[in-house]
Amino acid sequence: MVAEVVTQEKRLKACVEQIINELHEEFPNAEFLLEAETYSDEDAIIRIYAHENVLNPISDKASELSLQLELKTGYFILPLVNSIEAYPIR
Repeated sequence: MVAEVVTQEKRLKACVEQIINELHEEFPNAEFLLEAETYSDEDAIIRIYAHENVLNPISDKASELSLQLELKTGYFILPLVNSIEAYPIR
């Protein structure tokens, strides 16, 4: 049972890393934070911070990647996109 939970956590981590890596490749100036807690149905929440001129494209790409991984793995990873000005780490 413990091994199964660990395996699921590793798979979820791999999915989160895949989304972040793909987005970072296309949007190198974006910043990413993983939320410690989820709201309800999400398996993970990624907060994405980007410049105003790429908010729509990065949001679209993040949603697309999230949906692809959800259909493939069953994990619901919620991407929340904000302006880089809201990035809490300075």
